Amino acid sequence: MPDINPTLDTMVNEFKDYANKTYISNDKKRNEIIYLYNMKENYKNGTPGEDGKVPTLGDIMHCIYYLRWERILPF
Repeated sequence: MPDINPTLDTMVNEFKDYANKTYISNDKKRNEIIYLYNMKENYKNGTPGEDGKVPTLGDIMHCIYYLRWERILPF
């Protein structure tokens, strides 16, 4: 199993908490962040995601940048 930076792990967990508190009535935005969380968990466990591939750190970072670009994550 690949190691994940503990800071990145904590950060994505906090993003998920943020989504569950902030986007209670916005399923689309909440699900985008939960997708990131699931991607991180799949990377940690070495399990394939919905597309049948194990995510990479690059995939996780790309997703974070996307969420920031779309202003789903304000930080």
